[in-house]
Amino acid sequence: MSEENRELKDKIDEVLESSFGYVSNGVFLIDTLAQEFYQSPEEETWSKLGDLFEGIQWIILTVTQIDGIQNSNRYINDPKAWGVYVQKVAELKDVLEEMEGALKSKDHVLVGDLLKYEVKTRFEGMNQALSSLVEGEGEDRDAH
Repeated sequence: MSEENRELKDKIDEVLESSFGYVSNGVFLIDTLAQEFYQSPEEETWSKLGDLFEGIQWIILTVTQIDGIQNSNRYINDPKAWGVYVQKVAELKDVLEEMEGALKSKDHVLVGDLLKYEVKTRFEGMNQALSSLVEGEGEDRDAH
């Protein structure tokens, strides 16, 4: 693998590792956030929701950028897991549209439900796919 390609693969691996860390933590934090919406969201709850949305936007951006790289599968450890990850991120975008409607109508119970049953489910799927993507990272794919 050329030096330029190695640098690109290292950068993609770094982004996937960061995504894995964020999503892994998010799986647990989403339950707490959902509970806060079921009770009565306070200022801190809204701040956490904003942080979650920013994290999701970052994830969407990174997926779009990696997918835009010519022959990106050459740099991905597990192309099948990448496909699952991309699909879960796309599903998450759809859930965010539902969330927008719930927020506009101030339906806090629906926001909690969407977090607990839709966003968390997507995060769990993303977490599983990312786990496969960051495993075996030290392997030299050219040797296969």
